[in-house]
Amino acid sequence: MIRIGASQPLDFPPGTSWKFSDTNYMILGQVLVKAGGAPLQTQVQRLILDPLQLTNTQMTPTSYIPSPVLHGYDSERGDYQDSTFWSISWASNIGDMTSNLSDLGRWAMALGTGKLLSPESHARQFAPVTVGLGPFTSNKLYAAMGAIVANGWIVCNPNVPGYWDALGYSPSKKLAVSSPRYPIPMRRRTCTTQRRRSTKWRPCLIPLHRRTFGQVESRRRT
Repeated sequence: MIRIGASQPLDFPPGTSWKFSDTNYMILGQVLVKAGGAPLQTQVQRLILDPLQLTNTQMTPTSYIPSPVLHGYDSERGDYQDSTFWSISWASNIGDMTSNLSDLGRWAMALGTGKLLSPESHARQFAPVTVGLGPFTSNKLYAAMGAIVANGWIVCNPNVPGYWDALGYSPSKKLAVSSPRYPIPMRRRTCTTQRRRSTKWRPCLIPLHRRTFGQVESRRRT
């Protein structure tokens, strides 16, 4: 997968812009394996999941998801199909984790407060060094390391086919939000209700920007 991604033409010269890339996360995972001397799954468990007590979250390189599972559906292959156990090999190191709503809320707070980082590292993680690069060009909306800073909120929208979520943490309000949306065939009313709910708080994060969280790409299963 890395060879395929790295063989494609560059979208822009290095250092001149920014864009999300699954291939970059695959490469980063390989670097961490060599630097840490252990499988990435082991390092994530020991350094992140265990310290944060995220007992319902795990990294798995296969399509296995522990029971009980909320099934997801996606129309990527034409008609709506159950995508719950589709292969995740195309997004290793970035989309091969499973979790539940409770753990996602804890993770949003840990990410926003820098619980596992030194104050210096946390400040660097969310420094506005990408302002003016890529799709986000405002001091109120820019890409940080592993998240987006939007109007004072720290946000992510992990998603893979069949599953979509938006996570947010407000340092000033000390508030964590997790708003999932799962497209379920034959239940359009449910989807509409979830879409309306996420639309209500989305302007609080980005009141003056037309882009939606669907354009801030990040991936995961749940």
